[in-house]
Amino acid sequence: MLNKKSMNILFRCDSSDKIGQGHIRRDLFLAKRLKGEIFFAVRELENNVNHLIEEGGFHKIILKDNSFEELKRVILEKQIDFVIFDHYEIDFDFEKKIKALKVKTASFDDTYAPHATDIVINANIFANKKRYHQEVWIPKPLIDKRFFVKRRFFKNRIKKVLIAFGGSDPKNYSFKILKYLPKNWKITIVTTSSNKNIKKLKTVKNIKLIVDSNNMPKLFKMHDLIIISASTLSIEALASKTPFISILSAKNQTEVFKFLKQKRFPSLKKLQKIKISCKEYRQLQKRVINFRWRRDGD
Repeated sequence: MLNKKSMNILFRCDSSDKIGQGHIRRDLFLAKRLKGEIFFAVRELENNVNHLIEEGGFHKIILKDNSFEELKRVILEKQIDFVIFDHYEIDFDFEKKIKALKVKTASFDDTYAPHATDIVINANIFANKKRYHQEVWIPKPLIDKRFFVKRRFFKNRIKKVLIAFGGSDPKNYSFKILKYLPKNWKITIVTTSSNKNIKKLKTVKNIKLIVDSNNMPKLFKMHDLIIISASTLSIEALASKTPFISILSAKNQTEVFKFLKQKRFPSLKKLQKIKISCKEYRQLQKRVINFRWRRDGD
């Protein structure tokens, strides 16, 4: 566990149509496991999901900007003991300055970037402690527990397909992938109201569009195959034992993509024609069923 005693803990993260929602969402799952008074310091960016913080029962602090001085002010004002960063715009030097304030520090990492924090948190399926020089914490998957299933029953062939490229899908992959899919697949696209491309998605015929679903685990289990970004969505797919194809849609997904490729899960570097035979589908079913989770963290 990250903290054995009660502390004042501050998460520094953001969400927007460009950044996405993943940082805040995984931080909320982690926050529920920690002891103490928990604050989230965030900016009011376009199409953010800051409302989830207070809905989760935590304190929300709005920052004017991403400066050191602004965050320092909050840390001193709230008497913060522990700062947890989950932000690609915060670098080694910024972390070093915060650490100098005599607070405990930790940072999420998805790319094996250098960090000045006391602890690095790698919540990914590819996490390798040997690639860091400081203490590393690998938590159990920071996802909705409803994703986890003990058993999964499959059909012989693919009929129902779910497309999920995150809450904001800034590159509009949900729309662009459609022309590469077999015509006989029954397609559902799931996204959120933070997606700027919803208007365009609503014009597409013969698909089902779901916006702001409150039960993603159920959607995964209802479909024979899901097409996703190489992100936290892959952890959710493996937990639910749902056959999936991942597509590299952002640079920060490179390590996840490489891991999935190594484990022989269908992983694409770019959008392209997708076709899966019955034999390939059965092989994919076996891979998701036989995937072994790392036993580490709490």
